[in-house]
Amino acid sequence: LADAIVNRAVKGIAQDVVRLAWGGDTASGSSDYDSMDGWMKLMQAGSAPRFTENAATDNDPTSAEVLTALRKLFDEAPAALQQVAAADKRFYVTPLVYNRYLQQLEGTSADLAIVNTQDGYQVVKFRGIELVPMYEWDTILSDTDPDLFANTAGGVTTNFTQGICYTAVENLIIGSDVTDPEGSFKVFYDDLEEKMFFRGYFKLGVQFLYPSLVQWGIFY
Repeated sequence: LADAIVNRAVKGIAQDVVRLAWGGDTASGSSDYDSMDGWMKLMQAGSAPRFTENAATDNDPTSAEVLTALRKLFDEAPAALQQVAAADKRFYVTPLVYNRYLQQLEGTSADLAIVNTQDGYQVVKFRGIELVPMYEWDTILSDTDPDLFANTAGGVTTNFTQGICYTAVENLIIGSDVTDPEGSFKVFYDDLEEKMFFRGYFKLGVQFLYPSLVQWGIFY
């Protein structure tokens, strides 16, 4: 039981790190996000997207629109990003976008549809580049602050919920000071409350290297 509890705690910490790495915002009004600026804030993904795809229904793109967005992001990417090998790039997408792309693939071949329905795709790619569903993005988007895909146009800010980040993997940097003497992770059991507690202290920060190695798309 103790191992199961510890494993669950470690998994939860890993999810929090991913959530902060993408959605952190020091200007946030939420203590869940204000500890540092994440990639979304640093890249200004919401305020200045390079590409937006009009969906028939707000925040609910069709499979065809998802395919169109992927094509445009790929075709209109900066030259530096286009030159990176396909194996070294990723399309990070919201789960709904990922599922819409699966529907698009299933619609192109009866055999593909049968395989995915029975076994599921092990790796999903577009033009050789892997699509990665970011389930923690949905966690961030379900919170009111920060607004992950807030887009400002004409002085009006609107919050959207579906997007794609096309980038080189090595363009995303995450670091921690493992030599910090104050860094620690403790697990202890309190006999009085009959509960197991976890307490962790560590430094964490993220950065991205080059704007020319990232391309954003937000559905609206």
